[in-house]
Amino acid sequence: MQSIPLTVFAFSQAQLENIAPKTLFDLTLLAPGLNYQEISGGRAGSRIQMRGISGGNTGASRASVFLDGIYLSGTVNNMPFQFLQRVEVIPGPQSAQFGRSTFAGAVNYVTKDPPRKFSGTADVTVGTLGEREEYLDVGGPLSDRLRGIVYAWHQGFKGDYKSAQDVQLATTLTRAVGGKLQFDATDSLSIEGSSYFSQDWDGTSLARWLDPATRTTDPRFQPVLLPNGDPVLRADGSPVLWVKGRQPGVRYDAKQDTRYVNPRATSLRDRRRDLRTSVRANYFMGDGYSLSFTGGYFLERSSPGQRGSAVSIYKLIDPIDNPNYGLDWSTGRSDLKSAELRFSSPEDRPFRYSLGLFYQELNTPNQGVGFGANSCLTLCTLDILGQYRVNTKVTPVDTDALARDRSVFGSVSYDFTDAVTLSLEGRYQSEYIMNSNAVSNLHIDGTWNVFLPRLNLQFKANENLQFYAVYSVGDNPGVFNTSQFLGRPGTGTSLSQRQAGEEKLFNYEVGMKSIWFDNRLMLNASLYHQLWDGMQFPQNYQDPLTGTTFSVIENRGSATIDGFEVESQWAPIQGLNVRGTISYNRGVYSNYCSGNYAQLLGISDMAAPNYCVFVNGKKLENTSPRTYSLSADYRGHLSNEWNWFARASYQYQSGQYTEEWNASWSTSATVFTGAVGVDKGPLRVELYCRNCGQESSPIRIGRSTDLRLGPARQDNFAPGYLLRRPRQVGIHMTYNF
Repeated sequence: MQSIPLTVFAFSQAQLENIAPKTLFDLTLLAPGLNYQEISGGRAGSRIQMRGISGGNTGASRASVFLDGIYLSGTVNNMPFQFLQRVEVIPGPQSAQFGRSTFAGAVNYVTKDPPRKFSGTADVTVGTLGEREEYLDVGGPLSDRLRGIVYAWHQGFKGDYKSAQDVQLATTLTRAVGGKLQFDATDSLSIEGSSYFSQDWDGTSLARWLDPATRTTDPRFQPVLLPNGDPVLRADGSPVLWVKGRQPGVRYDAKQDTRYVNPRATSLRDRRRDLRTSVRANYFMGDGYSLSFTGGYFLERSSPGQRGSAVSIYKLIDPIDNPNYGLDWSTGRSDLKSAELRFSSPEDRPFRYSLGLFYQELNTPNQGVGFGANSCLTLCTLDILGQYRVNTKVTPVDTDALARDRSVFGSVSYDFTDAVTLSLEGRYQSEYIMNSNAVSNLHIDGTWNVFLPRLNLQFKANENLQFYAVYSVGDNPGVFNTSQFLGRPGTGTSLSQRQAGEEKLFNYEVGMKSIWFDNRLMLNASLYHQLWDGMQFPQNYQDPLTGTTFSVIENRGSATIDGFEVESQWAPIQGLNVRGTISYNRGVYSNYCSGNYAQLLGISDMAAPNYCVFVNGKKLENTSPRTYSLSADYRGHLSNEWNWFARASYQYQSGQYTEEWNASWSTSATVFTGAVGVDKGPLRVELYCRNCGQESSPIRIGRSTDLRLGPARQDNFAPGYLLRRPRQVGIHMTYNF
């Protein structure tokens, strides 16, 4: 990876064994600029950020995960890291290489190849908070030209948290099997196929919501001021209150944090079933020319648990005269088909090129029923039963979305001298988008055509030092809003909001890669400037008739992000390896109009339906501008055939603004992990500690419509804290045979 003139953070199989990651979040501790969040209950709400390109409070990921180069639709946290040979983190737009879904960057999981001799790995983890994990793989030659490997994996986490109704929270459970076959058909042709099947069961995430009854006494809540300094007043003359300043960590409280669970609910946990299958073929044509094919079929079926409304907190009024509240159900599907054909010239010539064709189709239908939540007209909490309105409305859900991508791509590279190389990559992409809503009998489609370039200039000062400059473009096609509530009276929306245009990211980057002191020190650095235009962010609205909250994606404005990343690895003495990273980004809204801020202030800078207030000059929310990490591992001889080892890591993450007008921000986080153990030949045993310092700052602070405050309140948002897992200790054992 050091020879590639791009910013790439790679983790080898040996490094993954040392880190022992359980989710993508564990890799964020060591990959600068990478941030992983969960924005909803369970692992289905995964969101990946790179270089400060966030999705706001509720927006989707702007970066994606790939499995052996194929886009990983659906959840990304239900595959064992023990089966991975390498993980590559590539920040910046990668559309020229990977196509769609790489607006801000890509993470590529590379799976193990079958071994050439019979071998296997058994891996067991037992930890506090009910953590259990067992993994086993076995592989080897099946004939002279055929090799295979199979694995089985079980993962479970129970936690120590229960709701006010004695329901276990934040649980995860995965059972999976998979494998890979590799067939050397001839000396020139190799074919491999891989597949895995998994089932997941997830409980709701730990969350903490501030009680509206405490707003007048909690010092974090202060009057909201208009631009002229006057307080924003409600109809009764009282001031609108909102959290301001630094938000300290909070502890779990079942009374305030729990959604109401209907006793008639039949499934409390989210459930997913995944089948992911791929095939690859490589044909070496002679004289260095090659032809490769990659195809994949990924299918995920999901059904969320019945845990009450996603925007309502557990309160007394929910179930009164409303027997179906909390019994919402839906079934979703993510159906991905992908194929790529690539022709490449020899790599050992001054002029090199490649050409290819790409096809991908992603179909995501969703069907179900939503039951209305009672509406609070005054103030309703667990302790206060205010005035309310019973809502037994039934809202059917029957939507479908299709994204079909047809692309032609290519690259040319030319070595002007032994030191200077210029490369140009390009992808012409035609993307067909269709959205439909059977409830409202609505069907909308359209096609977006775009050319996505990446220009790269490389200068090799010597074999251990190179400099590079990159220009690249990321693109997300336009979207359609098909909610049946769009344009209804009282929602503040109009039919002109049916479509949002495409968004683009222009990336300018320079970097340096180097090796020093006889390969004992690696030092890489990059500096970037990004222009984000046509930002697609969701805005929530409410239908007063049914009490349903619905989302509309809109082009809200533009932003600039400047930053740098530094990565270093050092082996000062035998047995000791040290790794350090620094990441800084400064993201600023250059022309952004906030609908949330307009709802809070009760004013607008634009005419309806574009009800919003400009927040130009404010920092991007829900992204940490500064992260630092330092990790070290040491291995030494103990006695006879026994060796001992220890590793420790530290990460600092600065606080994040919690809203686009920058009124409040989270506390910074400092996370320590560590392990100590022994090994003898194929056996390895270690004791580990995660979050050793018991860091209590929330992973994320978000907002949700708070029905306890009543539907007509301007400050109808509740700050919600997604809580961090507390300290965990356990034992991890590995045996290679």
